[in-house]
Amino acid sequence: TTAQDNVVIANPPTSQWVYCSANGSNGCFDSDSIYISVGNLGAAVTATANPEIILPGETSVLTASPSGFSYSWSPTTGLSSPNSQITNATVQETTDYTVSVTDGICTNSATVQLKVMSILCDRTFVYVPNAFTPNGDGKNDVIKVYSQIATEITFRIFNRWGEMVFETKDINVGWDGKFRGKLLDPDTYDYYLEATCIGGDQEIIKGNITLIR
Repeated sequence: TTAQDNVVIANPPTSQWVYCSANGSNGCFDSDSIYISVGNLGAAVTATANPEIILPGETSVLTASPSGFSYSWSPTTGLSSPNSQITNATVQETTDYTVSVTDGICTNSATVQLKVMSILCDRTFVYVPNAFTPNGDGKNDVIKVYSQIATEITFRIFNRWGEMVFETKDINVGWDGKFRGKLLDPDTYDYYLEATCIGGDQEIIKGNITLIR
C-alpha cells in the first residue's frame, strides 16, 4: 500500500514483502522491508466427539476440522493418536479435549467435552428380563444377562424346589428353558446373579423369571 503516513494497515491476500522508503526534510533517504506471512487457516476450527456420552472405559472418536493441517490434542490421556485429525479417546471420567490446528503460520483451537456417565453396578445397568418364551419361534427364546458394564458374572437359575437348572459365567450365554435335555414346564424360577462391573464394583442381584409357553 502506498502511503505517506509512518503507520499504515497492510492486508495482503498472500505472503509477500512490504517495502518502506523514507525521505527526510534534510535530504536524507532510507528504506527497509518486512516479509508478511499469510496463513491459509481461514475456516473456523471445530472439534466433535462421536458419541458425546460414553460409559467409563468406552471409546469415542474425536474429530477436528478443517482438514489438511497439523493437529495437537490435549490432554493426551486416553488418546490413541494425539497428533492426528481423528483420534480415539478412551476415558474413565468426563474430560475436556482441546485441539490446536496450525498451518505453520496461524494457529487456532477448539474444545469438545467428552462426557462419561456415572454408573452403578445394579439393576439399572445389569438387567435380567422377568419372562421368556422358549417355544422355538426365534423370539425371546433365551433368558440372559444384559449389561454394558459387567466384566464378570455368575448367573444361576433355580426351580421352585431349589434345584439349580442353569449356570453360566459367560454373559453371552443364556438359558433356553431346558434341564437335562428336557424343556421344563411353564413356571416361575428364581435367579441369583453375581456381577463385577467396570471399576471393580460388585453386586448380588436376585429375582424371578417366568417361563411362558
